[in-house]
Amino acid sequence: ERAWFVFGSSTIQDRPTWNAMILVFSQHGKGTEAIQLFDRMNQQGVAPDEITWMGMLLACSHSGLVEEGWTFLSLMINKYGIKPDVEHFNCMVDLLGRAGCLDEGELLIKRMGCQPNVTTWTALIGGYTQHGFGDEALKCYKRMKGEGVPPNAVTFGCVLRASGIVGNIEKGEEVHVEVKKQGLLDKDVVLGTSLVDMYAKCGALVKAQKVFDGLPLRSLSSWNVLISGYVRHELNEEALDCYKRMRAEGISPNAAIFSCVLKACGSIRSIEKGEEIHTEV
Repeated sequence: ERAWFVFGSSTIQDRPTWNAMILVFSQHGKGTEAIQLFDRMNQQGVAPDEITWMGMLLACSHSGLVEEGWTFLSLMINKYGIKPDVEHFNCMVDLLGRAGCLDEGELLIKRMGCQPNVTTWTALIGGYTQHGFGDEALKCYKRMKGEGVPPNAVTFGCVLRASGIVGNIEKGEEVHVEVKKQGLLDKDVVLGTSLVDMYAKCGALVKAQKVFDGLPLRSLSSWNVLISGYVRHELNEEALDCYKRMRAEGISPNAAIFSCVLKACGSIRSIEKGEEIHTEV
């Protein structure tokens, strides 16, 4: 709101100012407002540049506006004669991945006319993972590596989730080795949580617990994936022990953790513990 107030109060509304405001809306998931701002910019005779188009594609990506994304990419190329670079295409691949249009994402990567980078591949791998296509995500990861593109922490997180979906612990362990080699677990809580989740989904709860215990920081999500892993594999006493430890460390549970713990109580018929959780809820 403050950015909008400053923008509206300014006597200078040149292209950089419009671009800044469009990016503000785009990055905060307000795609419709960004598009409306783009229309006003055009009405005032301010021509878009590469940054404007980046903002519009980001707006579509963060808001799931697939048709609008294709429209803006077409306008950029055919009406304004601006050649998209890899970052423009990355926004579009990310949009298609989020929306589940994965065949279109694959086709775009083949036809984009520039070399895909790690962000391009990660957007597609993440799209496959998000929609439960673990095998396709792992194939995509193999292709990326085959083209000599080194993965980053976000890529590793997506591949770990894909490995958990299909129960491919070998691929998960391979990523674990690479993650340790690069020292990424020391600074990335989300990646550590993904690793715990992968082992838990594959039924390797001892390894999941070992990774969890070694994390420098443990988020609520980390506790959640470990407790839910124990419950999923009917190790209900271990789930309750984990919950007890979490509470002892001063961590407040969320609804997902309460749900897992109540399920564990039901499985071992521990009504006293269940009533205790009921009271907390």
